[in-house]
Amino acid sequence: MKSLKRIPLEGAANVRDLGGIPLNGGWMTRWGLLLRSDTLAFLTEADWDTLLERNVRTLIDLRSDSEVAALPIQVPQGINYRRHALMQNLDGAFPNAAAALESATPDAAAMDAVIKSMKLDYVRVLSDNMTDIAAILTSILSGLVLGSVLFCCSSGKDLTGITAAVILYLAGASEADIAADYTVSEIYNRHNSNRSLLSQVPEHLLPRFAAHPEVLKELERCFASKAETIETLISYMKSADIRSVLNRHGFSYSMQQQLADLITDAVVDPE
Repeated sequence: MKSLKRIPLEGAANVRDLGGIPLNGGWMTRWGLLLRSDTLAFLTEADWDTLLERNVRTLIDLRSDSEVAALPIQVPQGINYRRHALMQNLDGAFPNAAAALESATPDAAAMDAVIKSMKLDYVRVLSDNMTDIAAILTSILSGLVLGSVLFCCSSGKDLTGITAAVILYLAGASEADIAADYTVSEIYNRHNSNRSLLSQVPEHLLPRFAAHPEVLKELERCFASKAETIETLISYMKSADIRSVLNRHGFSYSMQQQLADLITDAVVDPE
């Protein structure tokens, strides 16, 4: 269990350990220390026990206020819950899609706008919210003193993916390994996205989605995690000198090094 990559839980599909990723100099990320996930709002008591057994002591929720209101997470004792909305102005597009379906014939332009709003520009999210990123990394660093840290968003792909990419970049992971970690989300979310999406729809509107399956299909495509999406973000981090930018926003060079050191482990060759 110590080196299990995907953590199988009943109430979440995209919970993954960031351990075992190769780093510069022949090192790797430490197992069992940092986890990333989709929403934990559906976790069972047994699921929470599994996370506690894996020494998760801090949960960092990156979702917007509207997403948290739609799907609150009931965190048990023993886990410190912290909110860091990576995008303060992210109001949640899916409830807007539900509202668009109030009419007998949904307006195509309105639906297109909703779908486009779900396809985030990762470079803009990072560049426009650098203070928030610095605060998130600071919380992760302080949380690691207590035990393992899990950070989550709705699908475990966008906001979580951006955060994971920054951490792995600072630790010295290659572009290929950062991209590979990102692309896995689409596979795990493929069979679980409907529950997360539909849970945000008022019950009286559920028949509307049944009558317009093409809308749900389009929204499901927003769960895609293509390598080129994160590769563009990595290129930006290189060109912008992300270490220097983070230092200016409060996550100092020494804190960056502390984080990298904490999550770095030696590669042990099998005997």
